[in-house]
Amino acid sequence: MAATNMRLTEADKEYLEAYIDKHLAAKSTVKINESISEAISKAVSEAIKPLANEIGSLREILEQTREQNQTLQQKLIEKTDKIKQLEEALVSATKRNVELHGLILEKTDELEGRSRKDNLRISGIEMIPNEDNDKLKAKIIETLSDNGVEIDGTDIFRTHRCGKVHPMNSFKKYINFSNDVPTPIDPNDKTQTAEAIIRFTNWDAREKVHSLHYKKNLKIRVNTDLTGYRKGLLDSARAYLSDKKLKAYVYSNADNNLILKDVNIGRKYYFSNFNDFKALTDPLIVDASFHEANKSRGRRPNNR
Repeated sequence: MAATNMRLTEADKEYLEAYIDKHLAAKSTVKINESISEAISKAVSEAIKPLANEIGSLREILEQTREQNQTLQQKLIEKTDKIKQLEEALVSATKRNVELHGLILEKTDELEGRSRKDNLRISGIEMIPNEDNDKLKAKIIETLSDNGVEIDGTDIFRTHRCGKVHPMNSFKKYINFSNDVPTPIDPNDKTQTAEAIIRFTNWDAREKVHSLHYKKNLKIRVNTDLTGYRKGLLDSARAYLSDKKLKAYVYSNADNNLILKDVNIGRKYYFSNFNDFKALTDPLIVDASFHEANKSRGRRPNNR
C-alpha cells in the first residue's frame, strides 16, 4: 500500500504547539524553582555560617565576661569590706591620737602650771618713762602698799611687763563695770598701762598679794598666772555655762586649779579638761536670770 502524504492542518499544528509548550513549561518551571530553592538555601546557609560562628564566639565571650564580672564583684565586695575595716581603724586611731594629744596637753600644762604657781599677774599699774626692772619693781611695791599690802624687794624674784600696752583710762572704764565706787577718769590723762607678772621668792608674800583678788573697789586687778591651756579652758567653760544658762560659775583658785561651783547647792568641783567639765554640768539647774542679772550689773558671775 502506497504511503499517503498527509499534511497537518493549521489547527493540528496549533494544538500540538500548545500541548508541547504546556508540558515543557511545567517541567522547566519545576526544575527552575527547585534549582532556585536549592541555590537560595545553599547561599543562605553559606551566608549565615560565619554569623553563626560569630554568635557562638559572642556567647563564649559573654559567658567569660559574666564570670569575670562575678569575680570582679566579689573582689569589689572584699575591697569594700577592707576599706571599711581601714576606715574603722583610722577612726579608732584618730580618736586615740586625740585622746593622747589631750593627755599630753594636760600633762604639759600640769608641769608648766607648777612652775607658774609662784607668779601673779597685776593689771592697772601705771607705766613710767624709761621703765626698767628696778623701776617696775619699785612701782609695784608702791602700788600694792597703796592698796593695803606691804611687801619689800626681797619678796620679788623678778618681774616684767606682758600683754598689750593700752591707755590707763581704758583700764579704768573696765574696772568701773564691777566697782561699786567708780574710779574718776580724766580725759587729759595720757598715762598707759600693761599687765605685769611678778615671780615671788616666798609663798607668804604671794598669798598676801593674792588676797587682793577677792577685794572690791580696788584700782588694780590681781590674778593667778594661768597657762594658755587653762586660760582657754576657763574661757570655754564660762561661755558654755552662759550659753546653756546654767546656775554655776567657774574660776581658778590660788593654786591655779580650775573650779566649777554649783550655786544652787554651793558645791565645788575641780576639773582639768573640757570633757570632765561637761560631765560635771549634768546635774546643774537652768536659771536664765542668774547670768542676766550679773550682765545687767556689768559683772560676770565667773569673774572670781
